[in-house]
Amino acid sequence: MSQPWLTVALLVVGPALVAVVALVRGRLGLALALAGLALPAFAEPAVVRALAAICAALWLMRAIDLVRDARLASAPAPRRLWHVFSPVDTRLLRPAPPRWDLELLGRVAVWSAVAAGGAWLALRGGAWRWAGGVALTYGFVEALWALLGAGYARAGLHTPRLHELPLASSSIQELWGLRWSQVVRQWMHMNVVRVWARKHSLRTGLLLAFAASGLGHAYLVTVAIGPSLAAPMFAFFVVQGFAVLLEERLHVRHWPRPLRHVWVLAVMLGASPLFVEATLECLGL
Repeated sequence: MSQPWLTVALLVVGPALVAVVALVRGRLGLALALAGLALPAFAEPAVVRALAAICAALWLMRAIDLVRDARLASAPAPRRLWHVFSPVDTRLLRPAPPRWDLELLGRVAVWSAVAAGGAWLALRGGAWRWAGGVALTYGFVEALWALLGAGYARAGLHTPRLHELPLASSSIQELWGLRWSQVVRQWMHMNVVRVWARKHSLRTGLLLAFAASGLGHAYLVTVAIGPSLAAPMFAFFVVQGFAVLLEERLHVRHWPRPLRHVWVLAVMLGASPLFVEATLECLGL
């Protein structure tokens, strides 16, 4: 089968497999979701592989939900299907009047422009590539979460806080714990941090959550562009975990607020080369 048709076939097979995961539930569903992690590797081009890998990782997370939550696993089939296909954990959604969230739509426009400007800078090469990559990555994530929030609002669903201006963070713990991609953070807390903290220690659970996130991102990179930049991507998240523990030792929360912001920028920008190059290559830049 030619590569374009193979990609189209995967776009059909992938969601169909996920529907089966939702219907069969349990360990068999989890095994199918794990097997589904291999499918994105056959798509073209790299950016499609990356997007497909994100979907496959999300579906694995939802399959784990169906294994660990007995009430969700026993819910009617349409409810389970809705859960596995929803980017936001459906257990956190609440009914609300459908509306156009103009604030979120404004964020989509602003941060999309920042991401586009970052892509333009990245194409110039040299130091501009790194600076543009930082702007592109940050702007893209901001725009994506704003778009998702606006979509749920229009569908008549109230979401928890999804992503709240990480630039305003005054500690690494605040950035990851309260602001950045909170849907992922909440899932990691329920399935990694809290589970490990019950039996061992909270700090170890925290490091394991960052390591799990690093493995997930390394998987995306490996599928999209190969393994060469997977280790740096994994290392980025390990660095973040140790930075959270280090700032406790340094009592960063007692520093003057401007100095705390400098600390956050120094850690994030200092570690960013581990993340940025892989992101740019996944996007074909």
